[in-house]
Amino acid sequence: MHPYTPIYAPVDLDEFDEALKGETVELLQNPTYALREGYLGSEGEAFIAATCEICHVKGPDELRALFGPFEQAVFAWLFVPELGDDGKLIRPHVYEVWDRHNAERLKKAAARSKPQTSRAASEPAHSGG
Repeated sequence: MHPYTPIYAPVDLDEFDEALKGETVELLQNPTYALREGYLGSEGEAFIAATCEICHVKGPDELRALFGPFEQAVFAWLFVPELGDDGKLIRPHVYEVWDRHNAERLKKAAARSKPQTSRAASEPAHSGG
């Protein structure tokens, strides 16, 4: 089994507000299955620990420093689920980040697994003559 290697990449905050154009935060792109599945239900210290892992910081103080310059709504948009008007859960934006990364990985995997057809295979074995 290959060891898990976390991948971090900048996420543009202008997806939240155009006024934040040029502002980014580094977020985990490829969470483990356990992190992704457990994140929505996490609370308290478990939520803070998981969010620190997602943001690649060592603890709550570094997390506060990272998001300190931004209004609280940016943090909520990225990490806090909410209930929609219809009563359905709206996942935080970090799930969109993860879904995009997964889609790219799946696209690459599908391209590798497609059978390669060569021109020679499509031509007749013997052309006569």
